[in-house]
Amino acid sequence: MTKKSSSSSSTAKVTPETYLIICCGFPGSGKSTFSEQLEKKSTNFVRVNQDTLGDASECKKVMEKSFKHNKSVILDRCNIHPKDRKMWITEAKKLGVKHIDLVWFATTPEQCKLNVKSRKNHPTLQADKADEVVDEFAKGFKPPQQYEGPYEHLYQVNSEKESQDIVKTIAQYFSK
Repeated sequence: MTKKSSSSSSTAKVTPETYLIICCGFPGSGKSTFSEQLEKKSTNFVRVNQDTLGDASECKKVMEKSFKHNKSVILDRCNIHPKDRKMWITEAKKLGVKHIDLVWFATTPEQCKLNVKSRKNHPTLQADKADEVVDEFAKGFKPPQQYEGPYEHLYQVNSEKESQDIVKTIAQYFSK
């Protein structure tokens, strides 16, 4: 696990404990598993998942509603390009969120393809499209950088154990 930190400042319209956790990675990299685990571990989080909501505009609506109810958000979508990530950061900051972390699932495209092929009943990506879709995402991928947020924490996940450790770390934000 790699972690980099910096502080950010913003005028809060939400409680000081409200967080945006942006997930970043290819389809099949472990974002949804992580997000589901974090949502179960901490009732302060709402999982915003584009696969189940349908599109980015629906994600924005749920994210905004969650923040207005002083819930933190786990943004469970690929976010492979800086402009994708910047859009969510801008939206969150408009609502007064000042704690923004990014969790980058650095799973290889080859492993992601295997993961996608082994999934059952995924709502948006069928096994027979795994190679094509993951390859397309890999072509446009730009690794996240600290300066984009700047992120309070930028985590890089290289294994399932690291993912579980980060779930525990982030869940502890609310036990301080």
